[in-house]
Amino acid sequence: MHLRDFIRRQYMRQGWTVCVDLSEMNSCVPNGWVGPPPDFLAVRGSRRIAVCIETAGELQSSYLPKKWKSIVRNHGVSLQVVVRDESAREQVRRVASREEIPLDCLLVKRGTHRGGGRGNSFFTRRVRLFALVTALVFAFIFTALVLPAARKSKVPEFYRPHDRERQLEALNKEQSGVER
Repeated sequence: MHLRDFIRRQYMRQGWTVCVDLSEMNSCVPNGWVGPPPDFLAVRGSRRIAVCIETAGELQSSYLPKKWKSIVRNHGVSLQVVVRDESAREQVRRVASREEIPLDCLLVKRGTHRGGGRGNSFFTRRVRLFALVTALVFAFIFTALVLPAARKSKVPEFYRPHDRERQLEALNKEQSGVER
């Protein structure tokens, strides 16, 4: 899953309406939108959050502060910048404070949006299903074939759990037979 889709789903789970495409944004953006469109726009009631996902290369651009300023100038729109590592987060904070741009910076580490060990991917579910089916087949084979065969095998005549005197007698006969 791409970072944009991950962030978008997080907003949708919290009850926000998310506009991704420019055609969708026309109904979400306030009248008189100025500047470039963000990666997506989250709307809930009168609140609008413009989300910009920035890479390390984009953070080096001199155009970026101008883009952020133009987005924030739109009435009722707040800006959230999403980055992937701590150094990028610090860089966003420095640029925002230097240029006096009010924004939120969200740090999403690389492994977080790829399922983060939750086992939700198609491949992981397939592997788990295969392991479950394999375990059930082995359990069936063991209970249906191995256990009945083990029960039918004959216990030696010598061993009977509650026949102590007879067992001692058999042991004495064996020992006396071995001594000869």
